[in-house]
Amino acid sequence: MKITEKWLLFEYIAGELTPLSKPFKTRAEAEKARLKFPERQRKSIGLGVVRTRG
Repeated sequence: MKITEKWLLFEYIAGELTPLSKPFKTRAEAEKARLKFPERQRKSIGLGVVRTRG
């Protein structure tokens, strides 16, 4: 089985993981989208990876 990776932007709000974007195919695409946020907000935004068997 092939394992696929999807990258997404997330933030913790009230102790819960909250996705901020749809999944991206590469980490570079996710980083580029993260840079579009204001610098102050960007510090609290993380990158996450979701691995699935396809």
